[in-house]
Amino acid sequence: MKYSEKHTLGEHTTQTVIKSGHSDDRQWLTDVPTCSTLEQFQIHHLGEIHANAPYAVVRENQEGTFFLSCLEGKGEVLINGEWVEITENQACLLPPFRLNALRAIPGIPWELHYVRYFQNKEQSPPITCQEPVIDAFDSRVFASAMRGMINEQLHFSRPKFLTQWAKLIQVYVEDFSEKWKVDDRLWTLWHHVAAMPQEPWTLDAMARVAFVSTEHLRRLTIDTYGRSPIKHLTWIRLQRAAELLITTQDKVEVIGYEVGYKSPYVFSTAFKRFYNTTPSEYRSSKRIQ
Repeated sequence: MKYSEKHTLGEHTTQTVIKSGHSDDRQWLTDVPTCSTLEQFQIHHLGEIHANAPYAVVRENQEGTFFLSCLEGKGEVLINGEWVEITENQACLLPPFRLNALRAIPGIPWELHYVRYFQNKEQSPPITCQEPVIDAFDSRVFASAMRGMINEQLHFSRPKFLTQWAKLIQVYVEDFSEKWKVDDRLWTLWHHVAAMPQEPWTLDAMARVAFVSTEHLRRLTIDTYGRSPIKHLTWIRLQRAAELLITTQDKVEVIGYEVGYKSPYVFSTAFKRFYNTTPSEYRSSKRIQ
């Protein structure tokens, strides 16, 4: 069973959501209250969720950064192909234009707040990361800001108050994400590479996209990611391959070609070195319930 677009609430899950005026015709957002103030902060929608299984959300290519704060209980977030628990007083930041998913654990209530941003592929986002992260966070203080925003929108809708609540929410998210903020030159480069992993990228070509020398690119990449530009290129290609393996029925050799490997043998060898399993075994072992 492959990962595919999914938004399952279940009869024991409730949610309160506010959306901006940003265009989105998905059915689950049709009757959600609109708050134009959110657009000032590039927030697409935000909300409070009291989740219970079978609650699950899967986005194959989420078009904006996703921030999640766990207030009570625990749930699971898909990070680099593996389900990882997120518990009380932790938050998670998921990058855009990637496979992202979350789900409730059977028998465990999960209370969470989230903020979903919007952006286009050529735009450096206000809040982002290039790899999914989970870390400690004061979820109770954040919950107060989120509930203040929701209450104001539902009962009063006073613009100056909505602006202040939205600013406060933004400050909390920015503070959490600050340590993972990436140099704009690196963000531009690696976002560009991730969009075209099949291209025959060389160190010189990548340096030109980042508008830096090859040596400067090497230093920036090692300082930020702990690996060289070429190794980070390999990481991006294999991450994309893993996503394609569990979201498509394409043959392994086709996926290898799509992420820049002309030889199926070289692709399988690189994948096994990184994931400690073959592409075919990886595909068959990944399931979402």
